[in-house]
Amino acid sequence: MTSTTWGVGELIATVNELLEGYFPDEVWVQGEIRNLNRSRAGHVYFDLVDADDEDGRPRATLPVALFARDKFVVNAVLKESGSVRMTDGIELRIRGRVRIWDGQGRFQLVMSMVDPTWTLGRLAEDREALLTALGAEGLLGRNRALTLPSVPLELAVVTSDGSAASADFLDQLDQSGYGFRIILVDTAVQGVDAPAGLARALIAAARCAPVVALVRGGGARTDLAAFDDEQVVRTIAGLDRPVITGIGHETDQSIADVVAHTAHKTPTACAAALVDAVTQWRTAVEQTWHSVRIRADTTLTGAEHGVDRAGEHVRRNGDRQIHHADREVDRQAGAICRLATAVPDRAEHELAATVDALSRRPGRLIDQATRLIETLESRRRLLDPSRLMERGWSIVTDANGSLVRGPADAALDTELTVTGSGGAVRAVVTEHPDPDPTDPETETHGRQ
Repeated sequence: MTSTTWGVGELIATVNELLEGYFPDEVWVQGEIRNLNRSRAGHVYFDLVDADDEDGRPRATLPVALFARDKFVVNAVLKESGSVRMTDGIELRIRGRVRIWDGQGRFQLVMSMVDPTWTLGRLAEDREALLTALGAEGLLGRNRALTLPSVPLELAVVTSDGSAASADFLDQLDQSGYGFRIILVDTAVQGVDAPAGLARALIAAARCAPVVALVRGGGARTDLAAFDDEQVVRTIAGLDRPVITGIGHETDQSIADVVAHTAHKTPTACAAALVDAVTQWRTAVEQTWHSVRIRADTTLTGAEHGVDRAGEHVRRNGDRQIHHADREVDRQAGAICRLATAVPDRAEHELAATVDALSRRPGRLIDQATRLIETLESRRRLLDPSRLMERGWSIVTDANGSLVRGPADAALDTELTVTGSGGAVRAVVTEHPDPDPTDPETETHGRQ
């Protein structure tokens, strides 16, 4: 039996006829975009794959061609949705015609339409499922429970170096005038490899700074898909450093924002929050210093008033003490004068009485009387205080007018009045001489 021999083009045409017979209409296919590239002619080529859940390698691959004539329609649909962009790693539901390309004999799907609502729905389903799992494991608030430094001047920034988000973030910090110390950890923020790269960058950043900032500019919802990735959000939740985020536009919120310590609407807002934290700390320090200065001034003023009051009290009390001492000196002087007058008078009376008695006695008693007279005269002279004072003796009394006979009668700091032949002076006891062990008086009194 003779077999039929096909030409290449004939075989491909026949197969295409069979495919068109089996698939008379366009078909919808869902999968993940890989290896997307755009030609100079305006065509777009990529692979639509079924990714393996464990290692991400495709289990099946379907080449897709989106020709320029159909791309305008697809782009219009995507633009209208406002949230889906065709990039690697994004799951799409697309429509097209199955055929074999003559030029390379490659089986492919010629794309003509896309369903962005399906992509958004898948993203929303995956997002809710991951949030539920994280909540059940207690990871949603773990990073938020960490303490953010009150002066966050040292931080590591995870972003795409050279991007607009990176520039906005760093410019905001530079314009503050504060001395921020920044370590930039560069990584891809979208695409198939972005989740793994972001996870590694976050771990590295946490090792070199007390605060980690994760920033990325705005874009389509699918551009931010990496920040909803399970690997990324679990990494944030497991870090021992607070993570602050500034991802997308004001209306965007990723799961990374939810599990982070603090989320901000944009990279610029994230940087502004850091500047505000430092400003608040600086203001608090200045206010504290102002309060300390005011309290110090108040305390010093109060102390000055207290010193003035104490000085006035000391002056008044001193005047009273001086007046009292003056009166005591006068009293003591009067007593001394009276004593000095009374002793001679008594001696003269005794002498007169003796002379009178002797004049009535026999001559044998004259000698005895003469000796007695001499004795009494000596006693009179010895007992005359004025003569004793002229020889340098003085009378010492304390504040109460009591005689001070020795150190035991005058404690330290006691005020004394010393009366001599020329008048009286006041003195204060400042020290006692060391006791003489051979003196029996010092054995009893000693040094005060």
